Amino acid sequence: MNDHIIEYLDYYVDLENPQYAVLLIGNWGCGKTYFIKNIIKNWEEPDSSEDKITLKPIYVSLNGISETTTINERIRAVVSPFLYSKGMKVAKNIFKGLLKTTAKIDLNFDDDDKADGNISFNIDSLGIFDSSNKDIKGKRILIFDDIERCKIKTDEIFGYINNFVEHSGCKVILLTDEQKIKAKYENSKSETDIDYKDFKEKLIGQTFEVKSDIDTAVSFFITESKKINDSLDLSAHENLVKELFVSSELENLRVLKQALLDFNRLTTLINQEFTEQENYNAFIKNLLAYFIIVYAEYKTGNDKIQEYQGFNYYDKKEDSPSKVAERKYNSILDKFECYHSTYVFPLRKIVGYIEKGFISKNELNGEIKSNAFFRKDEEQDWEKLWWWRVIEDEAFNNLTDIVWKQFSKGEFTETTSLLHVAGIFISLINEGLLKKKKSFVVSKSKQILKTIFKNNTTYAKHHIAYGLMNGSWGKEYQSFNSPEFIELKVFLDKEVKDSQAQASVDYMKELFEEITEDSVNLLYSKLKETIPDGSDWYERTAVFKTVDGQKLGKKVKSFKTKAIMDFKSFIHSRYYPEERYTNVRLESYHKDDIPCLVDLRTELGKNMKSREKIKNRMLKELIQELEVIVDKINKI
Repeated sequence: MNDHIIEYLDYYVDLENPQYAVLLIGNWGCGKTYFIKNIIKNWEEPDSSEDKITLKPIYVSLNGISETTTINERIRAVVSPFLYSKGMKVAKNIFKGLLKTTAKIDLNFDDDDKADGNISFNIDSLGIFDSSNKDIKGKRILIFDDIERCKIKTDEIFGYINNFVEHSGCKVILLTDEQKIKAKYENSKSETDIDYKDFKEKLIGQTFEVKSDIDTAVSFFITESKKINDSLDLSAHENLVKELFVSSELENLRVLKQALLDFNRLTTLINQEFTEQENYNAFIKNLLAYFIIVYAEYKTGNDKIQEYQGFNYYDKKEDSPSKVAERKYNSILDKFECYHSTYVFPLRKIVGYIEKGFISKNELNGEIKSNAFFRKDEEQDWEKLWWWRVIEDEAFNNLTDIVWKQFSKGEFTETTSLLHVAGIFISLINEGLLKKKKSFVVSKSKQILKTIFKNNTTYAKHHIAYGLMNGSWGKEYQSFNSPEFIELKVFLDKEVKDSQAQASVDYMKELFEEITEDSVNLLYSKLKETIPDGSDWYERTAVFKTVDGQKLGKKVKSFKTKAIMDFKSFIHSRYYPEERYTNVRLESYHKDDIPCLVDLRTELGKNMKSREKIKNRMLKELIQELEVIVDKINKI
């Protein structure tokens, strides 16, 4: 692709004294640096002379440099090893009469950590590059990269570089994004300054645009990324990566390199139970395809890429990001026989991984387990109907009848599958393919949701928002932006919160109203558990707010003395947190515990048995403790 540039540069560096520089331009990330570094080695000459120095091509990045003296220092850092490779006598002969004493190089010939001498010089004199110096061999090639990111004024840096070209006969190659340096100069120049093209012509004799060498880059990047996961070989998918990247129109090879590195890092989290399966390679091909698509789109500002391939009735505009993405990539996915993304991995989770740089191993493998490549159970009828856009009429009619009957009878027991069914029916009604009322779909769905939460209490014991995301089962909810579907999600959210709140109440009442001697010491760990909505631990809530103090008191009075003492220690620990933690005090929520604590104290004082003197003594201590605690809480 860039062979003509290589041919010209080979010609240029062999010129005796060209008196002009060559400019290589291209957008950031197109591969200019990679390109030039790959051909530099071809210009190196063997250092065969014992009394002369053969200079190798010198590469310097100007990124962030604000003074020419810094450039001098970077050049000197490259030149210094050449001097170390020669003896003192040779070095003195080479620099004699050419350089001023401003920089110092210590020479050590016998590796005894002591300087055997030093050479001091001022590299601003350009003596080392002077073509008249016959003791210095080599083609005197200087390469300056990242011109656009140099903080020195554009005309000033060009003037600095021109000294090497005009006065030293050097072959100078510049690498830059020309549009950026031109814009920087034009925005800062005064009315009396010359135009960019005028001072450019004084230095630059030939300009070439470096094109992204996709073939070479992809092969190299895949080899590099394998260092992260050496068990993963993506070389079989090079053509897939190339075509997707070209279609993305990104032209930034650095982004592609980062995408492949991040992809390989992601695959290190996949469990062995999947990597050893026959379908694993096919899964990797599909996952890689969507990873490259999402990465390229997201990095170019398409924050709607997670909606790509989504079945959203309200997204029909041809210029919408998801529709544009479909035109870019769908034909390539078909060519390489890739599945629809819903069969592979949720795009929104790829976006999340790119944004955060992280996905938990459990979350990743949970999604993989339920996809089309590794799922062990057969697809349900509603899942088949989810594909109504592409199935045949006979299958569509049969599935619609079956799923509608299941829905009408309230046979769905999972909130997520019910939401899918509701979304499908809303889409079909909107498309005129189902002669039903959306109001019935909504009302029936609410009825089924109530039944699900009534019959399945485990839903309330976790803080997962069942179905409150935009998809599940590896599939996006259809019509999720429709008013009807939004109404269902609001209803579901309320059901979830109500059920979780009730679960918290039930948990506390069971824990304290059914307390036993054996469970007293378990109170600490039980209250360390997370409340159902996941917002906090039980111990950081009003644990006694819904507990019947009288019932609790009767249970405690039935304990033996040792268990009562343990319960008293628990109570003290809860209301004196400052004794255990620094900067922790009672909070306002502790006030909600007071009614239960008062009733508990009252119950403990009733009907003490005169013969249980030791036990009564412990009960009185507990009563006194409760009185002090209630008074302490009231002072918050």
